[in-house]
Amino acid sequence: MTRARLRDVLGTITALALIGFLLVPMPYASLSAGQTQDVLGEMSSSDGTASEVITIKGAPTYPTTGKVLFTTVGVSGSPESPMSAAAIALDWFDPKKQVEPIELYYPPNTTTEQVREQNQADMTSSQDTAAVVALTELGREVPATLTVAMPVTRRDMGVAGEDSYTRAEDVVQEGDVILAIGGTKIVTHQQLLAVVRALPPNEDVDVTVLRAGDEETLTFAPYPAASAEPGSGGGAADSGARLGVLLTPEYDLPVDVTINAQDVGGPSAGMMFTLGIIDLLAPEDLTAGKTIAGTGTIDIEGNVGAIGGIDHKIEGAARAGATWFLVPESNCADISRTPPRGIEIVSVATVTQAKQALESIRAGDLASLPRCAGVS
Repeated sequence: MTRARLRDVLGTITALALIGFLLVPMPYASLSAGQTQDVLGEMSSSDGTASEVITIKGAPTYPTTGKVLFTTVGVSGSPESPMSAAAIALDWFDPKKQVEPIELYYPPNTTTEQVREQNQADMTSSQDTAAVVALTELGREVPATLTVAMPVTRRDMGVAGEDSYTRAEDVVQEGDVILAIGGTKIVTHQQLLAVVRALPPNEDVDVTVLRAGDEETLTFAPYPAASAEPGSGGGAADSGARLGVLLTPEYDLPVDVTINAQDVGGPSAGMMFTLGIIDLLAPEDLTAGKTIAGTGTIDIEGNVGAIGGIDHKIEGAARAGATWFLVPESNCADISRTPPRGIEIVSVATVTQAKQALESIRAGDLASLPRCAGVS
């Protein structure tokens, strides 16, 4: 074989090897700005029909003039359809995309369908919580039936390395409905949390439950909250006591609230659903014609929690025409890019703060808005 022929053969082999490598599936996912959706508007389904995102029956609703957008993150790559090395390389150098190990979004030994089902369950839970929190914010009491699902371990409560069950295991049974704690009748979920938090840890308390149709009084000592444990590093927000049981709440809503988010999953739209319900039920127009986007989980006490992909969500909101973005206070440090021109970032820690922010924007009182330090 001549030298020139050998060079051609080696070149062909190298080229084929390079092409083969670029087509190799890689265990990475690529994140980018996803879709947005106005919770005050309609959402189209796969068959082309459209329906309102939030439907309320049993109470008067009021016209709105603006938009309240929830935001999402687009994820490319899955266990069944991994991205190629070539696609990963292209996205790696795209400043608007973020390449991460795929196990951050698809844990080992899980399928895309399993992750989708969990995301749908999280979305459903966030919708239920949003309805309760919105009505509570508007001064409506939402009674709850609080049923014991199971006792939990100390590890479940945030104490590292402690697998022993809490003291509740010896007396509480699955299916018990909590009626009173320490002589205080429990009506709402928020009330239970407040009463338990005020209990002195490690001291016996009487807990009245409904068991198989009969009332029984159980006595046991609650544990300190995880943050109250020595060396836990927790703060005052999680101080006090914990009963040490997992509860399944069932809420008796005074109005019928239905949220239709189609196939969008995950809990991160909770705050925006809550604000949408408030805007529809409140006589005053919170949005005042403006397009306000945001993100954040919500718990039953109205606290706004951190989410992932904040830069991409801000990008998607700006692309959708939003001029304001409500970001969880705990996500401020995660904003690594300068927000696009024309959108302003407001930091909130609770639904009450988020509602107040919308009221300030409506009134033009912008100086009072809480901001993320270093983000402009």
